[in-house]
Amino acid sequence: MRTPRLYAFFGVCVAVALMASSCSENVPDSEYLRQHSQVASIALEEARAQGVNADQLAVIESVAESGRDVTYTEYHDAALAMIECLEAAGFAIDGPWDQRHQGQDYVSFGYSPPEGWSERQMDDVYGGCAFRHFAYVDMLYQTNTIAKEYVDDAFTRALPEIITCLAEYGYEIPGDAPMDEVGSTVVEVVGLYGDEADCYTRSGFTAALNG
Repeated sequence: MRTPRLYAFFGVCVAVALMASSCSENVPDSEYLRQHSQVASIALEEARAQGVNADQLAVIESVAESGRDVTYTEYHDAALAMIECLEAAGFAIDGPWDQRHQGQDYVSFGYSPPEGWSERQMDDVYGGCAFRHFAYVDMLYQTNTIAKEYVDDAFTRALPEIITCLAEYGYEIPGDAPMDEVGSTVVEVVGLYGDEADCYTRSGFTAALNG
């Protein structure tokens, strides 16, 4: 039984330029919401081209017009629609259940494809259900203001410990360093010294993101 974490469908601060910019500078909430609306508008164009279902499209349209956050109910309903699509295609489903990540609740579930299916068959059907019912709502939910605030707060609290940890390996980081600069240094240190040198983990930042 495979267990995806649906919040991993699009990586925060990787998949969306909005979150990438918020990781590199202190973006005010009002500006962040404006950017969020712009990202939703781009997502809306792509979703229409992909032929997503009407319920998902309605959520994207509303977010694009207002710049508001995606609600948990909208996110949850989209996730359940995806799961129902998988069940209709013959997948065995375990769950779903909620998991906490970056200050929000996310849906997880276990799944198994029908017996005899190839990996490509499974990926095609899974991806089709995801994009029709869920993927764009998921992307926008991950970029909600509350997620940005949660990451920002967790990073601010952990930064002194991260700086101390990096100094042990000869890296001097200023106290006002942006998250992308710190993150690239953390990755570099792990590459040189291994997982035991992961200053995000040692500082508690990684654990805080899953709280």
